[in-house]
Amino acid sequence: METTEAIQHHIDSLRHQDPIVRRNSADSLGAIKDPTAVPALCEALHDHAESVRSAAAFALGAIKDPAAIPALRKALLDNSSLVELQASSALVKIGVASVLALCDEDFYMDDRYDPRKEDRIAAALREFKDPAIVPALCQAIQDPDSKMRRQAASALGAIKDPVAVPALYHALQDPDAHVASQAVSALGAIKDPTAVAALCQALQDPDSEVRWHVALALGRMDDASAVAALCQALQDPNSPVRGCAALALENMGDFTSLPHKVIAAVAISAADRIGILEAMGKASSKWGAPVKYKVLPVVRYCQSLLQRDDVAEEIKAGAREILAEKMLLRPGARDVASEPIELLRAASASDATTAPEEALRSSNAPEATAPSKQTRQQRTLWDKIVGRT
Repeated sequence: METTEAIQHHIDSLRHQDPIVRRNSADSLGAIKDPTAVPALCEALHDHAESVRSAAAFALGAIKDPAAIPALRKALLDNSSLVELQASSALVKIGVASVLALCDEDFYMDDRYDPRKEDRIAAALREFKDPAIVPALCQAIQDPDSKMRRQAASALGAIKDPVAVPALYHALQDPDAHVASQAVSALGAIKDPTAVAALCQALQDPDSEVRWHVALALGRMDDASAVAALCQALQDPNSPVRGCAALALENMGDFTSLPHKVIAAVAISAADRIGILEAMGKASSKWGAPVKYKVLPVVRYCQSLLQRDDVAEEIKAGAREILAEKMLLRPGARDVASEPIELLRAASASDATTAPEEALRSSNAPEATAPSKQTRQQRTLWDKIVGRT
Protein backbone atom coordinates (compact mmCIF):
# COMPACT_ATOMS: atom_id res chain seq x y z
CA MET A 1 0.00 0.00 0.00
CA GLU A 2 1.36 3.35 -1.04
CA THR A 3 1.99 5.95 1.63
CA THR A 4 0.47 9.41 1.59
CA GLU A 5 3.88 10.82 0.75
CA ALA A 6 4.19 8.55 -2.29
CA ILE A 7 0.73 9.51 -3.53
CA GLN A 8 1.54 13.19 -3.15
CA HIS A 9 4.78 12.67 -5.03
CA HIS A 10 2.87 11.21 -8.00
CA ILE A 11 0.36 14.05 -7.86
CA ASP A 12 3.17 16.61 -7.91
CA SER A 13 4.83 14.78 -10.80
CA LEU A 14 1.72 15.38 -12.92
CA ARG A 15 3.17 18.91 -13.36
CA HIS A 16 6.62 17.73 -14.36
CA GLN A 17 8.00 19.23 -17.58
CA ASP A 18 8.62 15.81 -19.10
CA PRO A 19 5.40 14.32 -20.54
CA ILE A 20 6.73 10.79 -20.01
CA VAL A 21 7.05 11.48 -16.29
CA ARG A 22 3.56 12.96 -16.19
CA ARG A 23 2.11 9.94 -18.00
CA ASN A 24 3.88 7.48 -15.66
CA SER A 25 2.57 9.39 -12.65
CA ALA A 26 -0.98 9.16 -13.97
CA ASP A 27 -0.51 5.41 -14.52
CA SER A 28 0.77 5.00 -10.96
CA LEU A 29 -2.16 6.94 -9.49
CA GLY A 30 -4.56 4.73 -11.44
CA ALA A 31 -2.91 1.65 -10.00
CA ILE A 32 -3.07 3.06 -6.44
CA LYS A 33 -6.77 4.01 -6.85
CA ASP A 34 -6.74 6.67 -4.17
CA PRO A 35 -9.64 9.17 -4.49
CA THR A 36 -7.44 12.04 -3.26
CA ALA A 37 -5.75 11.99 -6.67
CA VAL A 38 -9.00 12.69 -8.56
CA PRO A 39 -8.73 16.53 -8.70
CA ALA A 40 -5.15 16.37 -10.02
CA LEU A 41 -6.06 13.71 -12.58
CA CYS A 42 -9.05 15.77 -13.75
CA GLU A 43 -6.71 18.69 -14.28
CA ALA A 44 -4.38 16.39 -16.24
CA LEU A 45 -7.22 15.78 -18.71
CA HIS A 46 -6.27 19.22 -20.11
CA ASP A 47 -2.59 18.37 -20.55
CA HIS A 48 -1.19 19.28 -23.96
CA ALA A 49 0.25 15.78 -24.37
CA GLU A 50 -2.24 13.22 -25.67
CA SER A 51 -0.54 10.35 -23.82
CA VAL A 52 -0.94 12.16 -20.48
CA ARG A 53 -4.62 12.96 -21.08
CA SER A 54 -5.30 9.35 -22.05
CA ALA A 55 -3.48 8.00 -18.98
CA ALA A 56 -5.39 10.41 -16.72
CA ALA A 57 -8.74 9.27 -18.13
CA PHE A 58 -7.76 5.62 -17.68
CA ALA A 59 -6.69 6.30 -14.09
CA LEU A 60 -9.99 8.01 -13.28
CA GLY A 61 -11.83 4.97 -14.62
CA ALA A 62 -9.80 2.76 -12.33
CA ILE A 63 -10.59 4.92 -9.29
CA LYS A 64 -14.33 5.03 -10.15
CA ASP A 65 -15.05 8.21 -8.21
CA PRO A 66 -18.25 9.99 -9.39
CA ALA A 67 -16.51 13.31 -8.66
CA ALA A 68 -14.59 12.80 -11.92
CA ILE A 69 -17.75 12.61 -14.08
CA PRO A 70 -17.95 16.30 -15.13
CA ALA A 71 -14.31 16.31 -16.28
CA LEU A 72 -14.64 12.96 -18.05
CA ARG A 73 -17.82 14.11 -19.71
CA LYS A 74 -16.01 17.06 -21.24
CA ALA A 75 -13.14 14.79 -22.24
CA LEU A 76 -15.56 13.01 -24.58
CA LEU A 77 -15.11 16.04 -26.83
CA ASP A 78 -11.32 15.73 -26.91
CA ASN A 79 -9.79 16.00 -30.38
CA SER A 80 -7.94 12.75 -29.75
CA SER A 81 -9.95 9.60 -30.43
CA LEU A 82 -7.77 7.76 -27.89
CA VAL A 83 -8.63 10.20 -25.11
CA GLU A 84 -12.30 10.09 -26.09
CA LEU A 85 -12.25 6.28 -25.90
CA GLN A 86 -10.59 6.26 -22.49
CA ALA A 87 -13.00 8.87 -21.14
CA SER A 88 -15.97 6.87 -22.39
CA SER A 89 -14.55 3.70 -20.81
CA ALA A 90 -14.01 5.50 -17.52
CA LEU A 91 -17.60 6.75 -17.43
CA VAL A 92 -18.87 3.23 -18.05
CA LYS A 93 -16.80 1.94 -15.11
CA ILE A 94 -18.25 4.58 -12.79
CA GLY A 95 -21.79 3.34 -13.56
CA VAL A 96 -25.30 4.75 -13.17
CA ALA A 97 -24.19 8.18 -12.03
CA SER A 98 -22.39 8.60 -15.35
CA VAL A 99 -25.49 7.68 -17.32
CA LEU A 100 -27.55 10.32 -15.57
CA ALA A 101 -24.81 12.91 -16.01
CA LEU A 102 -24.51 12.20 -19.72
CA CYS A 103 -28.23 12.82 -20.12
CA ASP A 104 -28.18 16.04 -18.12
CA GLU A 105 -29.64 18.71 -20.38
CA ASP A 106 -27.39 21.32 -18.73
CA PHE A 107 -24.42 19.57 -20.31
CA TYR A 108 -25.92 20.16 -23.74
CA MET A 109 -26.27 23.85 -22.99
CA ASP A 110 -22.96 24.61 -21.22
CA ASP A 111 -19.90 26.17 -22.85
CA ARG A 112 -20.04 26.75 -26.58
CA TYR A 113 -22.02 24.68 -29.06
CA ASP A 114 -20.17 21.60 -30.25
CA PRO A 115 -21.75 19.53 -33.04
CA ARG A 116 -19.84 16.44 -31.84
CA LYS A 117 -21.44 16.46 -28.43
CA GLU A 118 -24.63 14.56 -29.17
CA ASP A 119 -22.89 11.83 -31.18
CA ARG A 120 -20.15 11.35 -28.57
CA ILE A 121 -22.68 11.10 -25.74
CA ALA A 122 -24.81 8.61 -27.67
CA ALA A 123 -21.73 6.51 -28.40
CA ALA A 124 -20.76 6.53 -24.72
CA LEU A 125 -24.25 5.49 -23.62
CA ARG A 126 -24.19 2.55 -26.01
CA GLU A 127 -21.16 1.21 -24.14
CA PHE A 128 -23.14 0.65 -20.93
CA LYS A 129 -23.69 -3.12 -20.91
CA ASP A 130 -24.24 -3.68 -17.19
CA PRO A 131 -27.71 -5.27 -16.76
CA ALA A 132 -28.06 -3.47 -13.43
CA ILE A 133 -28.09 -0.09 -15.17
CA VAL A 134 -31.66 -0.26 -16.52
CA PRO A 135 -33.34 -1.27 -13.22
CA ALA A 136 -31.47 1.52 -11.48
CA LEU A 137 -32.68 4.02 -14.06
CA CYS A 138 -36.23 2.70 -13.79
CA GLN A 139 -36.01 3.40 -10.08
CA ALA A 140 -34.57 6.86 -10.73
CA ILE A 141 -37.51 7.73 -12.98
CA GLN A 142 -39.62 7.83 -9.80
CA ASP A 143 -37.20 10.11 -7.93
CA PRO A 144 -38.76 13.13 -6.15
CA ASP A 145 -36.43 15.42 -8.12
CA SER A 146 -37.96 16.15 -11.54
CA LYS A 147 -34.53 16.76 -13.07
CA MET A 148 -33.42 13.28 -11.99
CA ARG A 149 -36.58 11.76 -13.48
CA ARG A 150 -36.01 13.62 -16.73
CA GLN A 151 -32.40 12.45 -16.98
CA ALA A 152 -33.40 8.86 -16.20
CA ALA A 153 -36.03 8.86 -18.95
CA SER A 154 -33.53 10.30 -21.42
CA ALA A 155 -30.96 7.65 -20.49
CA LEU A 156 -33.48 4.84 -20.92
CA GLY A 157 -34.24 6.15 -24.38
CA ALA A 158 -30.55 6.13 -25.24
CA ILE A 159 -30.01 2.58 -23.95
CA LYS A 160 -33.19 1.33 -25.70
CA ASP A 161 -33.87 -1.67 -23.48
CA PRO A 162 -37.51 -2.89 -23.72
CA VAL A 163 -37.36 -3.79 -20.03
CA ALA A 164 -37.81 -0.07 -19.34
CA VAL A 165 -41.16 0.21 -21.15
CA PRO A 166 -43.41 -0.26 -18.03
CA ALA A 167 -41.50 2.42 -16.13
CA LEU A 168 -41.76 4.76 -19.10
CA TYR A 169 -45.52 4.10 -19.30
CA HIS A 170 -45.77 5.32 -15.73
CA ALA A 171 -43.69 8.41 -16.58
CA LEU A 172 -46.20 9.41 -19.28
CA GLN A 173 -48.44 10.54 -16.41
CA ASP A 174 -45.69 12.60 -14.76
CA PRO A 175 -46.94 16.02 -13.60
CA ASP A 176 -43.80 17.60 -15.09
CA ALA A 177 -44.34 18.00 -18.84
CA HIS A 178 -40.58 17.80 -19.49
CA VAL A 179 -40.40 14.39 -17.81
CA ALA A 180 -43.43 13.13 -19.73
CA SER A 181 -41.92 14.41 -22.97
CA GLN A 182 -38.65 12.57 -22.31
CA ALA A 183 -40.61 9.39 -21.54
CA VAL A 184 -42.44 9.76 -24.84
CA SER A 185 -39.17 10.21 -26.73
CA ALA A 186 -37.71 7.17 -24.98
CA LEU A 187 -40.67 4.99 -25.97
CA GLY A 188 -40.27 6.19 -29.55
CA ALA A 189 -36.57 5.28 -29.46
CA ILE A 190 -37.23 1.80 -28.04
CA LYS A 191 -39.92 1.22 -30.71
CA ASP A 192 -41.89 -1.30 -28.68
CA PRO A 193 -45.13 -1.91 -30.65
CA THR A 194 -47.09 -2.33 -27.42
CA ALA A 195 -46.48 1.36 -26.69
CA VAL A 196 -48.33 2.65 -29.76
CA ALA A 197 -51.78 2.66 -28.16
CA ALA A 198 -50.54 4.52 -25.08
CA LEU A 199 -48.76 7.09 -27.24
CA CYS A 200 -51.85 7.63 -29.38
CA GLN A 201 -53.78 8.32 -26.20
CA ALA A 202 -51.05 10.76 -25.13
CA LEU A 203 -51.80 12.84 -28.25
CA GLN A 204 -54.71 14.16 -26.17
CA ASP A 205 -52.39 15.42 -23.41
CA PRO A 206 -53.24 18.98 -22.36
CA ASP A 207 -49.59 20.06 -22.71
CA SER A 208 -48.60 20.86 -26.30
CA GLU A 209 -44.94 19.96 -25.66
CA VAL A 210 -45.97 16.42 -24.77
CA ARG A 211 -48.21 16.19 -27.83
CA TRP A 212 -45.55 17.16 -30.35
CA HIS A 213 -43.06 14.77 -28.73
CA VAL A 214 -45.70 12.05 -29.10
CA ALA A 215 -46.19 12.84 -32.78
CA LEU A 216 -42.48 12.58 -33.50
CA ALA A 217 -42.18 9.36 -31.46
CA LEU A 218 -45.00 7.74 -33.43
CA GLY A 219 -43.28 8.74 -36.64
CA ARG A 220 -40.10 6.96 -35.54
CA MET A 221 -42.05 3.83 -34.62
CA ASP A 222 -43.55 3.57 -38.13
CA ASP A 223 -46.67 1.71 -37.01
CA ALA A 224 -49.70 1.87 -39.32
CA SER A 225 -52.10 1.73 -36.37
CA ALA A 226 -51.02 5.27 -35.43
CA VAL A 227 -52.06 6.84 -38.75
CA ALA A 228 -55.60 7.70 -37.66
CA ALA A 229 -54.43 9.43 -34.47
CA LEU A 230 -51.73 11.34 -36.35
CA CYS A 231 -54.25 12.44 -38.94
CA GLN A 232 -56.40 13.84 -36.16
CA ALA A 233 -53.34 15.64 -34.80
CA LEU A 234 -53.07 17.49 -38.12
CA GLN A 235 -56.01 19.53 -36.83
CA ASP A 236 -54.43 20.24 -33.42
CA PRO A 237 -54.86 23.88 -32.32
CA ASN A 238 -51.08 24.07 -31.69
CA SER A 239 -49.02 24.74 -34.83
CA PRO A 240 -45.88 22.78 -33.77
CA VAL A 241 -48.07 19.75 -33.01
CA ARG A 242 -49.63 19.90 -36.47
CA GLY A 243 -46.21 20.21 -38.08
CA CYS A 244 -44.78 17.29 -36.10
CA ALA A 245 -47.80 15.15 -36.97
CA ALA A 246 -47.29 15.84 -40.68
CA LEU A 247 -43.58 15.12 -40.33
CA ALA A 248 -44.36 11.87 -38.50
CA LEU A 249 -46.71 10.74 -41.26
CA GLU A 250 -44.03 11.62 -43.80
CA ASN A 251 -41.53 9.43 -41.92
CA MET A 252 -43.95 6.51 -41.96
CA GLY A 253 -43.64 5.95 -45.69
CA ASP A 254 -43.47 7.52 -49.11
CA PHE A 255 -44.23 11.23 -48.75
CA THR A 256 -46.64 11.19 -51.69
CA SER A 257 -48.71 8.47 -50.00
CA LEU A 258 -49.63 10.72 -47.07
CA PRO A 259 -52.97 11.85 -48.57
CA HIS A 260 -53.77 8.19 -49.24
CA LYS A 261 -53.26 7.41 -45.56
CA VAL A 262 -55.63 10.19 -44.59
CA ILE A 263 -58.27 9.04 -47.05
CA ALA A 264 -58.06 5.41 -45.93
CA ALA A 265 -58.25 6.30 -42.20
CA VAL A 266 -61.83 5.15 -41.75
CA ALA A 267 -61.62 5.71 -37.99
CA ILE A 268 -62.02 9.40 -38.83
CA SER A 269 -65.25 10.79 -40.22
CA ALA A 270 -65.39 11.79 -43.87
CA ALA A 271 -65.94 15.43 -42.86
CA ASP A 272 -62.82 15.37 -40.66
CA ARG A 273 -60.79 13.77 -43.43
CA ILE A 274 -61.86 16.54 -45.78
CA GLY A 275 -60.72 19.12 -43.23
CA ILE A 276 -57.38 17.36 -42.84
CA LEU A 277 -56.77 17.20 -46.58
CA GLU A 278 -57.63 20.87 -46.95
CA ALA A 279 -55.34 21.75 -44.04
CA MET A 280 -52.55 19.75 -45.68
CA GLY A 281 -53.05 21.62 -48.93
CA LYS A 282 -52.68 24.93 -47.10
CA ALA A 283 -49.91 23.78 -44.75
CA SER A 284 -46.86 25.91 -44.15
CA SER A 285 -43.31 24.57 -44.23
CA LYS A 286 -42.50 26.54 -41.06
CA TRP A 287 -42.47 23.45 -38.89
CA GLY A 288 -40.52 21.19 -41.23
CA ALA A 289 -43.46 19.68 -43.07
CA PRO A 290 -43.30 21.03 -46.63
CA VAL A 291 -46.18 20.08 -48.90
CA LYS A 292 -44.68 18.29 -51.90
CA TYR A 293 -47.98 17.23 -53.38
CA LYS A 294 -51.24 18.88 -54.38
CA VAL A 295 -54.36 17.58 -52.68
CA LEU A 296 -56.70 20.44 -53.46
CA PRO A 297 -59.36 20.50 -54.59
CA VAL A 298 -60.27 17.46 -52.56
CA VAL A 299 -62.99 16.39 -54.97
CA ARG A 300 -60.66 16.23 -57.93
CA TYR A 301 -58.01 14.39 -55.94
CA CYS A 302 -60.46 11.72 -54.78
CA GLN A 303 -61.92 11.41 -58.26
CA SER A 304 -58.46 10.78 -59.69
CA LEU A 305 -57.95 7.93 -57.20
CA LEU A 306 -61.12 6.21 -58.39
CA GLN A 307 -59.77 6.27 -61.94
CA ARG A 308 -56.53 4.46 -61.11
CA ASP A 309 -56.08 0.71 -61.15
CA ASP A 310 -53.02 0.79 -58.88
CA VAL A 311 -54.90 2.25 -55.88
CA ALA A 312 -55.90 -0.10 -53.06
CA GLU A 313 -59.61 -0.74 -52.56
CA GLU A 314 -59.63 0.67 -49.02
CA ILE A 315 -58.31 3.97 -50.40
CA LYS A 316 -60.98 4.01 -53.07
CA ALA A 317 -63.64 3.26 -50.46
CA GLY A 318 -62.41 6.22 -48.41
CA ALA A 319 -62.37 8.40 -51.51
CA ARG A 320 -66.01 7.50 -52.23
CA GLU A 321 -66.99 8.45 -48.68
CA ILE A 322 -65.22 11.78 -48.99
CA LEU A 323 -66.76 12.47 -52.39
CA ALA A 324 -70.22 11.70 -51.02
CA GLU A 325 -69.67 14.03 -48.08
CA LYS A 326 -68.08 16.80 -50.12
CA MET A 327 -70.54 16.76 -53.01
CA LEU A 328 -73.62 16.61 -50.78
CA LEU A 329 -72.41 19.75 -49.04
CA ARG A 330 -72.68 21.64 -52.34
CA PRO A 331 -76.01 23.32 -53.10
CA GLY A 332 -77.96 21.60 -55.85
CA ALA A 333 -75.73 18.54 -55.94
CA ARG A 334 -77.20 15.13 -56.72
CA ASP A 335 -77.37 12.33 -54.18
CA VAL A 336 -75.01 10.28 -56.35
CA ALA A 337 -71.78 12.14 -55.83
CA SER A 338 -69.66 10.05 -58.17
CA GLU A 339 -71.82 10.53 -61.29
CA PRO A 340 -69.22 12.72 -63.10
CA ILE A 341 -66.66 9.96 -62.63
CA GLU A 342 -69.03 7.30 -63.93
CA LEU A 343 -69.53 9.46 -67.03
CA LEU A 344 -65.77 9.76 -67.45
CA ARG A 345 -65.44 6.00 -67.25
CA ALA A 346 -68.16 5.48 -69.84
CA ALA A 347 -66.57 8.00 -72.19
CA SER A 348 -63.19 6.39 -71.75
CA ALA A 349 -64.60 2.97 -72.65
CA SER A 350 -66.39 4.24 -75.77
CA ASP A 351 -64.00 6.80 -77.21
CA ALA A 352 -60.68 7.84 -75.73
CA THR A 353 -60.83 11.11 -77.66
CA THR A 354 -64.08 12.28 -76.09
CA ALA A 355 -63.45 15.11 -73.67
CA PRO A 356 -65.06 14.78 -70.22
CA GLU A 357 -67.12 17.94 -70.56
CA GLU A 358 -68.89 16.45 -73.59
CA ALA A 359 -70.00 13.49 -71.54
CA LEU A 360 -71.12 15.79 -68.76
CA ARG A 361 -72.99 18.02 -71.19
CA SER A 362 -75.04 15.09 -72.45
CA SER A 363 -76.17 14.18 -68.94
CA ASN A 364 -79.03 15.60 -66.89
CA ALA A 365 -76.77 16.49 -64.00
CA PRO A 366 -77.54 19.89 -62.43
CA GLU A 367 -75.20 22.70 -63.42
CA ALA A 368 -73.99 22.96 -59.83
CA THR A 369 -72.30 19.60 -60.10
CA ALA A 370 -70.14 20.68 -63.06
CA PRO A 371 -69.27 24.39 -63.01
CA SER A 372 -66.82 25.73 -65.55
CA LYS A 373 -63.89 25.63 -63.15
CA GLN A 374 -64.52 21.99 -62.32
CA THR A 375 -64.83 21.24 -66.04
CA ARG A 376 -61.39 22.72 -66.66
CA GLN A 377 -60.03 20.62 -63.82
CA GLN A 378 -61.65 17.49 -65.23
CA ARG A 379 -60.19 18.27 -68.67
CA THR A 380 -56.72 18.30 -67.13
CA LEU A 381 -57.47 15.03 -65.37
CA TRP A 382 -58.81 13.57 -68.60
CA ASP A 383 -55.65 14.59 -70.48
CA LYS A 384 -53.59 12.76 -67.93
CA ILE A 385 -55.76 9.65 -68.16
CA VAL A 386 -55.57 9.39 -71.96
CA GLY A 387 -51.91 10.37 -72.09
CA ARG A 388 -52.13 13.79 -73.70
CA THR A 389 -49.80 15.32 -71.09
